[in-house]
Amino acid sequence: MNHLEKGVEVSKIEILGVEMFGENVGFINMRAITQKEGFKLPSYLFLRGHAVAILMLVNKKILLVEQYRVAVQQTMLEAPAGMIDESGDFIGVAAKEIEEETSIKINKE
Repeated sequence: MNHLEKGVEVSKIEILGVEMFGENVGFINMRAITQKEGFKLPSYLFLRGHAVAILMLVNKKILLVEQYRVAVQQTMLEAPAGMIDESGDFIGVAAKEIEEETSIKINKE
């Protein structure tokens, strides 16, 4: 199955670096050599490993947190989220991220 926009051609993908979080993939930096109708396209990609994001409803309202993002040089409203650590404990990481980002303590169970 092709998920590319019609007319986009990828001739090469290079992995520039991989940052591991213990035994888990944290981030992958890649460059793809791409073009559309003879024009070269921007080609740097930044992929994340396994992560968790939590949609929290408090009094029928969605709880978001402000996070500063260097790429856009401003704070953004986001759902509490984080990378899965080497434990692979999805629920535990979700509980930890909620507490870290909102100060709301919940039990993993």
